[in-house]
Amino acid sequence: MSALLHPRPEPSMTDDDLFPDLLRDLPAAALDTLADDPARWPAVLAGLSDYVLDELLTGLPATAPALARRLAYRVVARIMREHGGTQLYIPKGDAVLRALRDLEIWSRYDGTVDGPGGLNALARRHGLSAARVRVALRRQRDLHRARVQPDLFAGL
Repeated sequence: MSALLHPRPEPSMTDDDLFPDLLRDLPAAALDTLADDPARWPAVLAGLSDYVLDELLTGLPATAPALARRLAYRVVARIMREHGGTQLYIPKGDAVLRALRDLEIWSRYDGTVDGPGGLNALARRHGLSAARVRVALRRQRDLHRARVQPDLFAGL
């Protein structure tokens, strides 16, 4: 489409303002890919670096803010190098969160129904029905069995 039909607003900050010393070290190909929409990408990348910075400062509170910011820029630069110019699908993570929940249920289960790590206690803890806890335990048991017991018929 013509630039006259869809003019792009001028970015308020330059690349060097957003990523002072990092962008100079990036391969030209990564910057060329990102330059396709200069009015939009700096805000997205700045937002991404803010997320990473927030997680670093929260997870590692002893980290100096300047170091955390440089690390956040490096993470964003790595994402740009690895995925620049592609469509990156980022799943919501529901399946991963469910798998982690099921793993926690498996690790806390004590084999009882009413004990502190029993079906009912785990169901209350995770806001699930006892039947759903059984399903999670069955899934985890199957995964555990697959890890520790080789499949005798795999090569047939």
